[in-house]
Amino acid sequence: MSVRTNERLKEAAGPGVIREGADALKGYFKHPPPRLGLALALPRDSLELADIASCAYDNDIPIYTYRRGHVDQAVAESGGVLIDLRGIDRIVRIDEANLLAFVEYGVTFEGLKRELDPLGLRILMPAAATSSSIVRSYIDRDVILANGATRPYQFTTFHAILADGRLWMSGTDQYTPDGHSEFREDLGPMYSNLFHASEDIFGMPYAMKAWIYKRWEERRVTAYAFEDAESAVKAARLASRHDQVFECVAADRLYLSVLLSKSAEEADSLAGELPPWSVVFGFDNHPSLVEVWDRQTREMALSCGGRQGDSEL
Repeated sequence: MSVRTNERLKEAAGPGVIREGADALKGYFKHPPPRLGLALALPRDSLELADIASCAYDNDIPIYTYRRGHVDQAVAESGGVLIDLRGIDRIVRIDEANLLAFVEYGVTFEGLKRELDPLGLRILMPAAATSSSIVRSYIDRDVILANGATRPYQFTTFHAILADGRLWMSGTDQYTPDGHSEFREDLGPMYSNLFHASEDIFGMPYAMKAWIYKRWEERRVTAYAFEDAESAVKAARLASRHDQVFECVAADRLYLSVLLSKSAEEADSLAGELPPWSVVFGFDNHPSLVEVWDRQTREMALSCGGRQGDSEL
């Protein structure tokens, strides 16, 4: 990127948004790049993000969005700009009536949980989340599963900045930022194939309306032991397809020991006590319904060759 182009980008983005040099970028690469021709952008709201995208579009500056982990070394020499959206972090609104949280990219599961706890509400936190960012994790899960499964949507609409800096909103949010899609029982035209497996080609999602849930009266967790993956997966699929569980995790002894432990030593010790495979069901609802679900999933697990685990697990 030329000095003149760089100055245009800084002017468009505003004070303090564009940063340069090895110190600013070192955390984004596994090893310090031998050559660095990359600027870092840390926008604080959608308007700054739009200004960056518009300037980059007009000046043919490559754009890369930071998602997770480390960035490829080739990006360091691209002459482009790496955009980290974590600074766009408002909880725009918590809609208790319709059980929706309107959150921006930088809002984390932990951050939203602190706001939801006093309201008796919660958000689903994936056991294998790709990021602490709600937007990042939910978009990733949608893209990954888009072509191979029924998508487990946890959001209704989302907003993105297109490559030329324009704002794009999915579904009926196109009529108004508040939209009407959350009032549709049939889900309506809320999802767009535009972004499925094509993020960064068309634009950058920066906000979404995520589903939130009430805390119910009864909470129960049960575990079943299996000798092989095939039986465990069969039981998990059976219970999930019958909508008898609120949460379901199938894992081998190594993975489950890591999930349940606070240290490597504790995980090693626990792995020796666990069965080859485990399926864990979580129930959260009215006590009578939880009792029914528990009984029905027990029958399903036993029919697949499982045995009920002890209460300590």
